[in-house]
Amino acid sequence: FDILLGLGLPWFLASVAINSGNPNIVDTAGIGMGIAILVGTVILFLAVIVVNRFRMNSSLGWIFLALYFLFLAYTLLSQYCVLPSPSVECPA
Repeated sequence: FDILLGLGLPWFLASVAINSGNPNIVDTAGIGMGIAILVGTVILFLAVIVVNRFRMNSSLGWIFLALYFLFLAYTLLSQYCVLPSPSVECPA
């Protein structure tokens, strides 16, 4: 759901509203770190669920929601060159 709306919908809207059906050029320079963090989060989530005997409670939900917002903050701050990132070239 997040990937469908987070990637597909903005690209669709850009191609319809801005590029009038022309192909979009997408900069994928920083996508590797984001994918690694999200895969790590999924593995962590599965491990926590197994350790918690397949029970999800509200505190786990809030923890993972906070982790998701930390991921969003890291992604935005690295893309705007506030935080250093190995995959994003920032102007000097």
